[in-house]
Amino acid sequence: MRKMNQENVGTNRAAESRRKLMLAGMARFAEKGYSGASVRDIVGGLGCSVQAISLHFGSKEGLAVAIVEELKKTFVLPAVSDPASITTDRAWRVAVKRFVSDLIELMGAKDEPTCYFAALYRHESANLHAKKVTLHEEIMMPVFRQFEQLIALGVPGRDPSIVRLATLSLWNNVL
Repeated sequence: MRKMNQENVGTNRAAESRRKLMLAGMARFAEKGYSGASVRDIVGGLGCSVQAISLHFGSKEGLAVAIVEELKKTFVLPAVSDPASITTDRAWRVAVKRFVSDLIELMGAKDEPTCYFAALYRHESANLHAKKVTLHEEIMMPVFRQFEQLIALGVPGRDPSIVRLATLSLWNNVL
């Protein structure tokens, strides 16, 4: 019985260490970008060594991948519930407003880790030449494609070039 309790304590401690390292990683990547954040920056102030990153994630890149995977699981990103139900101009306008409002709320959130997600995404967008944490491709591009499909519903003739231009214009103004 005592051995089982010790194992549970060890497992809980490891999970807590992993969570703290991920939050610290999000904060440093958001502040300095992936390339600018060192492993020492990430573990600084946590009371653990740089080996903790290796133990839990294998490397800084492993930490970044774990962060993206966690963000993909935990975020409720804006989505179009049922595009087939958008049959009128009014329904389309309501759906676009709701989608944009949800996106603005997400990008302006102050809670952890949402604020780190927003900052990471902004950093990636501003530094496209830098090594990315891949939030853009992994998380935001599927959202962009949904948004583009929603915009297409309101474009007469659904001309692809007009749809893309309208989507990019609205997207860039929101973010």
